[in-house]
Amino acid sequence: MRSFVDGMSMKTITIFLLLVLVSSCASPDPWVEPDDYVLTLDGRTTLDSNGFYHLKLMRDRFQTVHRITGTLLDTSGKAPYQEQKVWWESSHTWTFQQGDTLMKIIRRKVDYRGRWVYVDSSVVKSPGEFVVPTVNPASYSSATGEINTMIGPVLSMLGDTMTVQCMWTSQWYTTDTIRKDIKFILE
Repeated sequence: MRSFVDGMSMKTITIFLLLVLVSSCASPDPWVEPDDYVLTLDGRTTLDSNGFYHLKLMRDRFQTVHRITGTLLDTSGKAPYQEQKVWWESSHTWTFQQGDTLMKIIRRKVDYRGRWVYVDSSVVKSPGEFVVPTVNPASYSSATGEINTMIGPVLSMLGDTMTVQCMWTSQWYTTDTIRKDIKFILE
């Protein structure tokens, strides 16, 4: 009888120690949001001493397309466990007027000599007036915490200072919001 009790207590002690060992090695819940994120932005062009980026607009095109990069990291410098959505806004927009050409569609095919030949083309016109933003409205962070978006100021904005704002909001606590601005002088 004594060996059974000793055997039971030994089993109980072994199970208890295994449970303690396993629970102490478990990582924290990966879905828990960190207390704070750090958001950084890079305009990827010349930065002056006043903190303004200088973007040269292309004179031979209606719109100049430019990439903005940055990072969204937790306070310890690590990327979030899963990708995070960030929102983008710009101080500038431009407008399509009714009747403006939205796009030109060109159909072509390869002829018997292997060369491209234009078959026909058509023009799509704006049915009404609508506002076009100069920044993509949202993007997601990568596995390393990198964020990117594209801006597209138009030539009529030459000489303006365009402000682009990036915003991250916690999906769990909507009061946890981080905003970061970046300014471009459009030259």
